[in-house]
Amino acid sequence: MYTLFNELPIDEKFEDKIKLIQNHTIGLWDVLQNCERKGSLDIHIKNQKENDFISLFKKYPQVKKIIFNGKESHKYFFKKVGQIKGITYYVMPSTSPANTMSFDKKLEIWSSCF
Repeated sequence: MYTLFNELPIDEKFEDKIKLIQNHTIGLWDVLQNCERKGSLDIHIKNQKENDFISLFKKYPQVKKIIFNGKESHKYFFKKVGQIKGITYYVMPSTSPANTMSFDKKLEIWSSCF
């Protein structure tokens, strides 16, 4: 996010990272509230429970864009919630190190939705 918004160097304090996303009117929320997963790969997710996005959108009706960090998060969201009128969806390449796409290419793609 720091590179995306050209706000380097990267702050190490968690509170400063929160300020960065708040200053750019970004909210972060996991699609899954919880799940079981052996290891860190999304393909191993099972017994998942999605977060309550309907309540989130009622509380924050100004949400007009959702950016998914990878295809799996979009898959779980769309299966549970579906398409919501007035919201634009972007499915971005995962920022996980398991995604071997170069950082520069990920940055280029992620930049397209901001």
